[in-house]
Amino acid sequence: MKIVKKQAVFEKDEDGVLWAACPYCKKKAQPLLPETKVYMLPCICRNNKCPNPKREFIINYINDVCLI
Repeated sequence: MKIVKKQAVFEKDEDGVLWAACPYCKKKAQPLLPETKVYMLPCICRNNKCPNPKREFIINYINDVCLI
């Protein structure tokens, strides 16, 4: 059985900076610049109150392909 981790959510903050956020609790994890290209980056949420027990998710972001 293969366990699939959930993909990160992409959100802009009040300054217009794009962030990869935890898909479970929406806490900002990694800022993404326009030239950023990330493929299958494992990330752990740092929010102690995150509803996901393992707090793991994947960041996949390529500016040319990602739809926001």
